[in-house]
Amino acid sequence: MILPLELTPSPLPSELFQAKVWDSLYSPSQSSPETPFSTLQWQSLWWRHFGQEYRWSAFTIRENGRVIGIAPFYWDPGTGFLKLIGGEDLSDYLDILAAKGRESQVWDQILGYLESSPPEIRGLDLHCLPSTSPALQVLPPLAEIRGYQVQCQAEDVCPTLELPGSWDAYLALLARKERHELRRKMRKAERASPPLRFRQCKEEECAREDIRSFICLHRKSQPEKQAFMDKQREAFFREASDVFAKQGWLRLYILEREEKAVAAMLCFDYREALYLYNSGFDPQLSALSPGIVLIGYCLQDAIARGKRWFDFLRGNEDYKYRLGGKDSPIFRMVVKRP
Repeated sequence: MILPLELTPSPLPSELFQAKVWDSLYSPSQSSPETPFSTLQWQSLWWRHFGQEYRWSAFTIRENGRVIGIAPFYWDPGTGFLKLIGGEDLSDYLDILAAKGRESQVWDQILGYLESSPPEIRGLDLHCLPSTSPALQVLPPLAEIRGYQVQCQAEDVCPTLELPGSWDAYLALLARKERHELRRKMRKAERASPPLRFRQCKEEECAREDIRSFICLHRKSQPEKQAFMDKQREAFFREASDVFAKQGWLRLYILEREEKAVAAMLCFDYREALYLYNSGFDPQLSALSPGIVLIGYCLQDAIARGKRWFDFLRGNEDYKYRLGGKDSPIFRMVVKRP
């Protein structure tokens, strides 16, 4: 017997952002996607810090009371479209959550909900869909059958690197020139006077201290980063680091010179991958290439701990390819109501 599906709007964020709603669905092999940006912790933090100017429009899809889909949407009054909680400037991957194998049914329920929505809701504007998102295959034909217009295009790239089993094996993957340059820069930093020293933290107390250094170096490294890291985003970064440290998902890597941080990298240690989320360094030490050196140490640590993937996340900066990254596109899909 095929059980009917039930789409239930969540009138309040507190009703959706509960572990009992997410945990059974968001677990390995149970749902898609599987990135830190679609966790309960990330989504609820983003909404608390940035959701004030939008209208809450999230809902769940259930079968016989069991959650098989979570649609974490908000309505943007400026565009008239439903968008995914997480925003485009802070989350590198976004998607709905759906039980594996049920993605088509979940999206069909969402489209049915749109048809009965007020005309002010113009459709869906889905940013940062990863190349592995089932939505890219199942959503366009479902929408077009209902008369919706669908536009889908590559929005950006997230270079990724499949990690080998050892540091030497990783170096062997690089072109000869890049392998030589990485080794040379790491040796130069170690032999500088005074030298650059590597350390990392993942514990809650350590993260609270080092996040101050990270934010300072982030602002100092480039004018556009200084403009990006306003007070609102600083508060978000501080709380997100604290929450992720409690979950065991945070790695904050530091280069120090005479016990003073000169480079910092905020990474997410999530399942089989290490995600390089953001960074900062002292531009006065650019001759020592502290950013590249610190990524080298990050890669060493990820390999030593058996990580399968290193994700450089969004952006096509040249250094990502010199260190072995291969493009993985992310997509934007706009679904307009007829």
